[in-house]
Amino acid sequence: MESPARKSATMELLQAFDIDINEVAEYAQVPPKVAGSALRAHCMETCPVIVLIKVQTAAEMLLRQKGWRGEKGVLWQGFYDMLATAAADA
Repeated sequence: MESPARKSATMELLQAFDIDINEVAEYAQVPPKVAGSALRAHCMETCPVIVLIKVQTAAEMLLRQKGWRGEKGVLWQGFYDMLATAAADA
């Protein structure tokens, strides 16, 4: 399980490619605080799924624009883990 202090793979990639959370928020059309929460695995369960998808998609698109050519599953892993946990708890 990810500790609250540990950054998600998406957050680490955004930093590596010098993409600010404000850029992601603007692209996703959500407040920066919401975008930040949507990209932290320990906060995901408190965000509406549509917000999670918008922010993850915005992050992926910005990373691609900056030249990232990695596997998109790396970016979405936290989201998939959150969904699996929610399904297991249901």
